Amino acid sequence: MDLEERFAGGVALTPYQDLVEKCLYYLAREDERQKIAAKGFEIFSRTKQSEYLGNALNLKYEPTDQEISQDGSEDGSGDGSRILSQETRKEINKGISEEVFTEISHESRQRSLYLDLMQKCLTNTIYQDRPQDIWSGQAYSKKKRARGLDWPSMAHTMIGSLRMANLREIVEKVLEDDIAGDFIETGTWRGGACIFMRAILKDYGVTDRKIWCADSFQGLPVPESNKYPEDAGDTHFTYDQLRVSLQEVQDNFRKYDLLDGQVEFLKGWFKDTLPIAPIKSLAVLRLDGDLYQSTMEGFQHLYHKLSKGGFVIIDDYGAVPACKKAVHDFRKEKSITDPINDIDGVGVWWRKIG
Repeated sequence: MDLEERFAGGVALTPYQDLVEKCLYYLAREDERQKIAAKGFEIFSRTKQSEYLGNALNLKYEPTDQEISQDGSEDGSGDGSRILSQETRKEINKGISEEVFTEISHESRQRSLYLDLMQKCLTNTIYQDRPQDIWSGQAYSKKKRARGLDWPSMAHTMIGSLRMANLREIVEKVLEDDIAGDFIETGTWRGGACIFMRAILKDYGVTDRKIWCADSFQGLPVPESNKYPEDAGDTHFTYDQLRVSLQEVQDNFRKYDLLDGQVEFLKGWFKDTLPIAPIKSLAVLRLDGDLYQSTMEGFQHLYHKLSKGGFVIIDDYGAVPACKKAVHDFRKEKSITDPINDIDGVGVWWRKIG
């Protein structure tokens, strides 16, 4: 028997990933669900129960004598307006499936195009702005921008295309698995990664999660080398390029029409803001503080709020030895054995399993 014939009345076979996307789409859009329900009720109400059940069970539908009589005449000479032929049923089912799934497929393509474009805009691979760091020779490099190895002069993020793609994949996985909690980035610079997370939530119609942007909005702190000797000699605090005001970050959100009540800002040094942050739970914890101190403070004050199944992303793991050491010191202290996964030779992530 053809597999297609095993399903009827609006039920259809579809690849698992496509099915997940369709479910997420309709779960987030009550008006679309109501439209489908109304369409189904309309068809169901004009279809005889025996035919409907027979069709669903792949039984050959034969109208009863009583149904024939009710349809018009005892000898079966009625016009058959209440009895659907097999061909008619196939056409109805085919039409419903094509209409619904074509709409979903179109929505999925739109989502992909929107988020792809957001990533290109935030990393500015479209206009390819020159870097402002001293090691890139003031020349745009596609490879460096992909791996986040330059400091863009105009782009709203410096984490690069590969880490942006990783962030999108993780956020979408959180939504797919329905992991409870908000999303936070500690160390937002111009806000690009947080803007991207907000764009994903908006595109999926998610209204019950928040994006938390934690930053001093005045650059990096002077190392407290007496307390954190791993940061001794660090010069990040001397770079004016890393000083981005709260106003500028908020303006960047506005440029994408993404500044709303689902975006929260924690202004100040992590040691002051993170311990009192009014965050109940997190699904994504993205640490981008460079220093041992900044990384450790993010772990100490936020990791226990990360839901089981949530994700940790460390932006500077492969670029700043002090950051890497903070990661391993914390994991050792908390006996964390969840495997660390590389993104691009710099950033890493793991999923909280235990």
